Amino acid sequence: MVNVTKYKNKAGTKNRRPRDGRTFTEQHNKHTRRKIDECQALRCTRTDIVGAHVIKANSNDKKEHLVMLCRKHNNMRQGQEFRLKKHAPKVKVSP
Repeated sequence: MVNVTKYKNKAGTKNRRPRDGRTFTEQHNKHTRRKIDECQALRCTRTDIVGAHVIKANSNDKKEHLVMLCRKHNNMRQGQEFRLKKHAPKVKVSP
């Protein structure tokens, strides 16, 4: 059986703002040196993307990452899990 990593949105990040005045989308683009135009959730091609804070589901690893997701995937119910595309760029978020 293949080990598939699932993610979920991190709770409590709705009102966060980047310290440098950029948007989370701009921060992601700066750190990955890529402009992502499509949701990075597996099998999703929506283009209404935002910077989403995610953590691994069912894991003790609670490192937070910034990933580009559509509004639908960014606003999923608390605890609902999803998979990311194979090479979805993730930016580690510092505490």
